[in-house]
Amino acid sequence: MSADLLSPILAQAYMHRLLSKSVFGSYPGVEFWDDPSNKLPEIDVVLLLHDGRLVIGECKSSASGLREEDLAKLWSVADRLDAAMTFVATTDRAENCGPLWWTTAPTDRKHVTLTGEHLFEMNPIAAVGIDPFSKRSHYRGQGPSQDITREQLIYEHSRYVDSRRGDFRRTVAIPWRDLDS
Repeated sequence: MSADLLSPILAQAYMHRLLSKSVFGSYPGVEFWDDPSNKLPEIDVVLLLHDGRLVIGECKSSASGLREEDLAKLWSVADRLDAAMTFVATTDRAENCGPLWWTTAPTDRKHVTLTGEHLFEMNPIAAVGIDPFSKRSHYRGQGPSQDITREQLIYEHSRYVDSRRGDFRRTVAIPWRDLDS
């Protein structure tokens, strides 16, 4: 898998799991058009909420990839679409992300930074008193407050992938589709 694909896939999965009750669908690599002659910049991840609002994100394979132009593009499209929330994401650790990653949005729209410590969490939960978007310095294992090492994280992910390998039905997220017909 290309490293450029990993960050959007993990960011989409993290946000979808965290906001699962509110998300109608999530989509990678979406282009919007104002009209046939005016294409807006591509958005790496789009989540459509049940109430019709959007959450959009810009994803980078490394912390060094984020530029001011990327944030300006993200926020410009967010303004055009009246997005409810924006985020930037990378698989790098928070300690590798410079000040640009922690820039606040120019509007009152919620904007968060997702780093490897977020994206590699398999079951993110919004527990009372814990901000699932806060800056982290450790990876989290199963459960809301269990910090783990990188080696434990790799082991957990390996077990998870191995346990899901044979079940193709879990990869089909269309509840109204009858797979037996």
